[in-house]
Amino acid sequence: MNETSASFWAIGRLLAITIIMILVIIRMNVLSEKRLELSQTITSLSGCIRMEKGCKRCDFCQNIEDENRFFLLEEWDTRENLMTHLKSEHSMVLRGAMNLLHESYETLLYHRSTSAINTKVETNSGEVTLYGKASNAAEVTLVTKLANDVNGVKGVSNRMTIE
Repeated sequence: MNETSASFWAIGRLLAITIIMILVIIRMNVLSEKRLELSQTITSLSGCIRMEKGCKRCDFCQNIEDENRFFLLEEWDTRENLMTHLKSEHSMVLRGAMNLLHESYETLLYHRSTSAINTKVETNSGEVTLYGKASNAAEVTLVTKLANDVNGVKGVSNRMTIE
């Protein structure tokens, strides 16, 4: 399987050229009494995020079976633009809104150099703990690097397993 077809299975179509893309999916489970507040915050942020350099997509979705379950889908053209976004004011506000969640949020990261990386993220006073599964040590290193590069992160404990 070539690099393009392995990376873009989520798009559901075959691409004739190699395109670099990073897809970030954040799964959130919000407290029911905070649902409206979270929804309004992320809806207002998503338009601003779409205007950031390198953002190809920023969609905020609600699960039709569970009204307290949300998803934020972001697509970035390069790692550098994603890292700039993660250090932006919009990203800081988004992380602040995560305090409204019922449980830790989950992040899925898809990149042409990785398979699906399924990560659960917990934060406490700037300390980040990562849980999940990766296909290899390079993916674990990538996720650790991405988390460390986020503005305000003091330390990262990566407890991901390799399968």
